Amino acid sequence: MIKTFLFALLTITFCCIGCTNIKVTVEPTRVVVATEIASKPTTTPTVTLTSTSTTAPTVFPTDTAVPTQSPTNTPTPLPSPIPLPATSFLNTDLVRSNDSFQIVNQMGGAVTAIAVQKNLAYLGIGSRLAVADVSDPTQPRIVSWSNILPKPAQQITIHDQLAFVALGDAGIWIFDISDPTTFVLLGHVQTTMPTNQFLLHDSLIYAIDPSSSPEPDQILSIVDISEPMNPIEINTFNLPSQATKLAIIEDYLYVSIYPYHANYENTLWVLDISDIRSPQFVTAVSELAGEDMIVFDKDLILTKIQSNWLTRIDLSDPLHPTEISLNLPSGFFGASTIHLNKNIIYVASTFSDAGYCAAGVSAFDMTDINNIHKLDGLGAGDCGIPKIAITNDQLYMGTNSGLSIIDISNPAKMVQLSKLSTTLPFDQLAIGADLFAMGRQGNGVRIFDFNLDDPTFPHLIGDYYADYLVNDFTANESQTYLATYWENIVTIDMADPNNIGETAVTASEFRAENNNNLIISNDRLYASQDGNLRIFDPITLEWIGGDKPGGEKYGKYGSFVVDNHTLWSWINTVEEKGLFAFDITDPNQFVQIGFLPIELETSNRRLFVNQGYIYILSLCDNYSSSICQNSTLRIIDASTPEDMKLITTLPFAATVRTMTIADDKLLLVGDDLWLVDNKNPLQPEIVNQFITPEDAKDAVILNDLVYVADGDGGLLILQIIE
Repeated sequence: MIKTFLFALLTITFCCIGCTNIKVTVEPTRVVVATEIASKPTTTPTVTLTSTSTTAPTVFPTDTAVPTQSPTNTPTPLPSPIPLPATSFLNTDLVRSNDSFQIVNQMGGAVTAIAVQKNLAYLGIGSRLAVADVSDPTQPRIVSWSNILPKPAQQITIHDQLAFVALGDAGIWIFDISDPTTFVLLGHVQTTMPTNQFLLHDSLIYAIDPSSSPEPDQILSIVDISEPMNPIEINTFNLPSQATKLAIIEDYLYVSIYPYHANYENTLWVLDISDIRSPQFVTAVSELAGEDMIVFDKDLILTKIQSNWLTRIDLSDPLHPTEISLNLPSGFFGASTIHLNKNIIYVASTFSDAGYCAAGVSAFDMTDINNIHKLDGLGAGDCGIPKIAITNDQLYMGTNSGLSIIDISNPAKMVQLSKLSTTLPFDQLAIGADLFAMGRQGNGVRIFDFNLDDPTFPHLIGDYYADYLVNDFTANESQTYLATYWENIVTIDMADPNNIGETAVTASEFRAENNNNLIISNDRLYASQDGNLRIFDPITLEWIGGDKPGGEKYGKYGSFVVDNHTLWSWINTVEEKGLFAFDITDPNQFVQIGFLPIELETSNRRLFVNQGYIYILSLCDNYSSSICQNSTLRIIDASTPEDMKLITTLPFAATVRTMTIADDKLLLVGDDLWLVDNKNPLQPEIVNQFITPEDAKDAVILNDLVYVADGDGGLLILQIIE
């Protein structure tokens, strides 16, 4: 499903093929946004914008000390941290505050786009743009931030003093960047399909959506940007399926049709663009398309990620493209994006298997096209395809955790000069003594500790890296608990930012493939371990009740909730199916006190409890979540566990991942946020929807504020308006 303003993040490269001779007329009206330099009043541009007053941006701590107690892991200091922007946002129809939600702040997120001009690097970080001064590549520093944008930037292309930015469902935005301390919005255009990648050529932008579903009826948009304050989509061209890359050589536009997991064959389309406003189909050649492609000596070099190889396309006869296979050395895997610099091809690649992953960039010598050989490689320290830009002898690599600057003056020995680090895309949030946020970094997770003395502007006071994968986490005061994958349950003490570390680990006999469903209640820690329900002391993590070790490998308690000494679990076995209530006063003797027969649509469900009601959220199965668009919320009156009653069933035609409850409000979290008035659980009412810049992963409510883990968009803070 493609929602309004929704797109999946892709790796986008920032080479500007044919960017010469761009004809533009600029008469900007300035809109000054939050920067580290100054705060200035705003005026009205072509698109009506407003901004709130700004405060000085908060800077991350410059040092993160290594804790003294850490049995297996030590935290990794954040090098050269990226300062957070001041509170500010665009309040337009594209960044939607509404009657129920008001945007308060946004911070952090992945580096989603990079472009470099002279001594300035233009970055997409979360749902903002940033400018970094890289005149000293060993000490880059942020000099300005944009306001909150409707989407994370997917591509930035710089030409002269203009920045062209792909914002997915929000189309193409054009900024005047003549003053690096401000972003001046000149205009924007809503393209027929989301713009996640484009090619700038002779006052025109050719835009595609590589993130779209591999279905027919895809669109190539042609946008006239000769007047940046009034860009216009002047034509569209139907494509047979998902396009991943564009290239122009002379009067021909080459379109790589490379759909993911589709029945359509990989095909290179050739369009005649001699009439720039009306492309004409010339030919299509099967099996010549790729994930990415670049121009090399008027030929095309393309990469196919699924088969891990490079292909050279001879275009001496544009009507008959011909494949010339290339030999590749070992160490070439998962290639997605390629960049050419001085006869050296830099390949950004990734690999994943069974939850583990690796990513990085490799340099290949293309001087002899018949003898390509690898010169060097450098890991990214993150999963996902790195975003890359190259200028002079420096390579800029953006990942989920920040921006690395790499010296490539000797491609056979690439050296990282510096790194600006940002907070990661968060998967889960938890409220304890502070706001704790967890995101994946490489083959582990990093936990961030935000002080909420000013709840509208969380201040990062500490972080901790654990080199294992985590299924679930929760917090109690200053303790965070991690339910690991294939390992144990671990306690991390975050009380002292200068001494963060593991304080307890469950015994080896309690190692499990899937640890999840962590709940703290009445000085007990409850966990599901491969479906076995176990209870631990929250301080020592010693086992105090529930299923004993050495019993059934896979238990029946996949999802449950606890309130006081009553536990509810939906159980689905051959003998039992429904919602069970147990008295767990004695942790070693569960006494069944209630049962409600109930059928659920999927095996993926989450349970919540609040004020005597049980909420069961039936979700898409894990392996079909990419195509599933339906969820169901059921409300059960469990005030008398012996006599439970299903009182409400609320089907929901959207992807929902989780839910949070505060007083008489329910907040469903998925592609967007949905606020549900639950004053009367017999008749819950969806009162509003908030379109998040990215796909929300989790959310917590504190008083009237909502903290949203908005994927690559970073941490979004909203206020609920009564």
